[in-house]
Amino acid sequence: MNNQLIISNTSIRKDSIGRYSLNDLHKASGNQDKDKPANWLRSEKTVELIDEILIAHNREVKKQDSDFKPVVSKSGRYGGTYVCKELVYSYAMWISAAFALKVIRAYDNLVTSAAKVKATFVQSTAKELTPLRQTAERLIATGVGNIYPDIWKYVHKEFGVEHINELLPEQIPQAISFLDALEGEYIPKQQLPQVGLESLAMPMSFFDEYDWLFKLEGTDKDEALSSFYKYPQKMLKNMAEYPNPLGKMLTKLSDAGVNVDAAWLHLRVLKHNYEVNTRKLNSSMSDGELSRLLVVRNRFDKALSLWKDNLCRNLIRMDVPSAVPFNQAVTDAISELRFITDKISERLIA
Repeated sequence: MNNQLIISNTSIRKDSIGRYSLNDLHKASGNQDKDKPANWLRSEKTVELIDEILIAHNREVKKQDSDFKPVVSKSGRYGGTYVCKELVYSYAMWISAAFALKVIRAYDNLVTSAAKVKATFVQSTAKELTPLRQTAERLIATGVGNIYPDIWKYVHKEFGVEHINELLPEQIPQAISFLDALEGEYIPKQQLPQVGLESLAMPMSFFDEYDWLFKLEGTDKDEALSSFYKYPQKMLKNMAEYPNPLGKMLTKLSDAGVNVDAAWLHLRVLKHNYEVNTRKLNSSMSDGELSRLLVVRNRFDKALSLWKDNLCRNLIRMDVPSAVPFNQAVTDAISELRFITDKISERLIA
């Protein structure tokens, strides 16, 4: 069954839960920067709508459903941001009324077509489905269920159905072959934990969960990620809450049983040398600034002392009554200057 949502000749991907790809919708709308999903997700109205959807959902199911998420970000080749149907409409309306109308009509056509197909759909009988059920039970008994906790979800997704009863009779052998293929994948997984290449993907959407940190650091995230030389040094801090895609990738590989000790060593060496060189650079800058400050102070000190001595000598020779107090005032000013420059020097050295 073809249940693909298509808008402006662009296929809109859907995950196993039924959420739609915002990235595909953005592409279908014209792919303009101002219409990026991240901009819409940051708006106050969007946040309020997400909260209302969660409240309504929990009220309908009469209990808290921790698995239900109106918005989810996924990594990998087919990653991106996926949202529920209500948020699809909201995002489309946020872009423009014209695009919202396209989305509504496309979804209506999809639902109408699915209803027509269902009306003429020949469902498989319980007897015809018996071999498929037996195959699934055998796989669960052999331990495949530990890798694929809900085998039927994979069958539903593969054949575009909501229940195995919707399979055509001629699709049942195909479904059995599909389950056998899952069993074939399970055998090497018993020998060594594997990790799919898609799960190691680190697209730019990796940084989306750090929006708060970019804001906290006073950094424009879009500008920072537009080029490697625009990424600010302050976002490279060696702290757990700061983004580290390489570290995350190596952690995934380690958890899968892959030995990446050499890669970890190299990454830590790079971090260590970066921190050491940064400290040296800051120290050399402080030393240079301190040296220049002391040279200027000494020159100013000598010039002012010479000027003070000559002026006061002439004033005393002329028997000017204010000569002695003036001499003391200038002396105090010079002492104050030395005190201030000493404090600045201490800060630079620290």
